[in-house]
Amino acid sequence: MKLFVKSALCVAVAFAANASAAIQPLAADQFSVGGEVTAGGSYESEKGTINTGATEFTLQNSYKNGGIVGYVEVDLKAKWGQEFDTEKVNGQDVAIAKGLDRDIVSDLDKAWIGYDFGVGTLSYGVENDTALDKVDGKGDLSIEFGKNAPDADDKFNVVKFEGSTQGVVYGISYFEAEDLKDTATEVKRNDRGYNGYVGYEAGVVNVYVGHEKQRNDFKTTTVTGNADLGVAKVGVNYWTSKKDNKSETKTVKGYYVSAAKSFGELTVAAGYGDPSNKAKNDKFFNVGAEYALSANTYVKADFKFGKETVDTDKKRQDVYLKAGYTF
Repeated sequence: MKLFVKSALCVAVAFAANASAAIQPLAADQFSVGGEVTAGGSYESEKGTINTGATEFTLQNSYKNGGIVGYVEVDLKAKWGQEFDTEKVNGQDVAIAKGLDRDIVSDLDKAWIGYDFGVGTLSYGVENDTALDKVDGKGDLSIEFGKNAPDADDKFNVVKFEGSTQGVVYGISYFEAEDLKDTATEVKRNDRGYNGYVGYEAGVVNVYVGHEKQRNDFKTTTVTGNADLGVAKVGVNYWTSKKDNKSETKTVKGYYVSAAKSFGELTVAAGYGDPSNKAKNDKFFNVGAEYALSANTYVKADFKFGKETVDTDKKRQDVYLKAGYTF
């Protein structure tokens, strides 16, 4: 036992010494600044409105000093479009127009710091992607309207570890959400949860399995993957989610399949989704394209065809357009 403790102590001291030696005084070359400027938006035929949600300026700042790594991302987004409230109509949630929403919104999208141990990076983020975000959409090769599991996405106080070794990728995270009010007790509480994934990346074929559990009795499991068939790339997202309410348990299963093909600077992609196999009006098809005008400039468009959520006999066509410059 004493030998084990001494060996462990020696390893810890050696690691700390090497880590300290690799860390240098603060310098400008430890920072990397980039970002993106975009203009665009979407048209939703079900609501009959146009919005400019794709018009924004994003600034990204990465930091690396030895094993210490960090990242900060801020957004400035121009919002112009119809504002809606949700009301019950015939037992279904319906969007009711309130008026025109015109605003410019700034947001601290991500801010985290961590340490790279070689086999993985342990980080803490005031706001950051959760681990499952990295793989839940790996089967979505579409331009914009693809679907994936309804997991946590960006959250607060995210503690995350993820890495890879010999083709095996893995990640796990704990996270907290914004304050939620319990409708029964009218008491606000912080919702929280955890998620993680494991996968294998062989280059030609990549497969991932992930799971998430939240304290509000929500959990989801997803399997995603993609493959390069030579003539085209194909991908699949599949998920099953379960939400336990006091009165009932709701289980939803869904999938999205997609394919993409590049012709030089032009990439064409299409997909088909059934986000909930219990609701026929959820099914949709989308097709789009992206064209690289230069190494830093692009234009893209995506078109979605399906049925409206209220009137299942009425078709809907959504349009997404965007142009961007990265730096």
